Amino acid sequence: FPLNLTRAAKPSELDGAWEGILDVGQKLRLVVHLTTTKDGLAATLDSPDQGATGIAATARREGSVLTFEVASLGAKYVGAIAKDLSSIDGTFTQGGGSFPLLLKRGTGAKAEEPRRPQNPVKPYPYRAEDLKYPNKGAGIELAGTLTIPQGKGPFPAVVLITGSGQQDRDESLMGHKPFLVLSDYLTRKGIVVLRSDDRGAGGSGGDFDKVTTADLATDAESAVA
Repeated sequence: FPLNLTRAAKPSELDGAWEGILDVGQKLRLVVHLTTTKDGLAATLDSPDQGATGIAATARREGSVLTFEVASLGAKYVGAIAKDLSSIDGTFTQGGGSFPLLLKRGTGAKAEEPRRPQNPVKPYPYRAEDLKYPNKGAGIELAGTLTIPQGKGPFPAVVLITGSGQQDRDESLMGHKPFLVLSDYLTRKGIVVLRSDDRGAGGSGGDFDKVTTADLATDAESAVA
């Protein structure tokens, strides 16, 4: 079928990718993507060093001032647009903290993934089985990976329990996978290891936003069972 496409809105001077380094004790690369629509500026935020892309944001321009907000992160940025449109110099606020952030025009290209020599690679010298198991009291299924040493056993066993916030079974954070590393080490030492996705993450059911610590304790008990 014939299909003719026309621009919904004329691009503005700010359209494109804007990149900067946010120093919050560790340096994080941020990329803001701005696009002009018929309803005004649209924005998304990438944090490549944390493996996060396409985070929804709102943006507006008032004269020489750009403001964008990321409601899901409780974050806001207000910056002054340079006269030559080469940079935006402002302040990024989140969680009560304020940090300077200078944005410059960039490509938005993904940073090269750093080498992680600690991450094990297949084939493993043990069995790794993806599985699901029930939390009957909550009426949900949880998903995880069970790693089993070679030999007949019996083997001691451990359940890895994630820290604060919603995590996947590898407890992935900023390119690191600490639970993958821990399970590999322990299983090579003759220990069975179960690591699981938190509720609502990966293959696990449930709504993480509605759980209490007591609910999460029953998830851990289900993993042990």
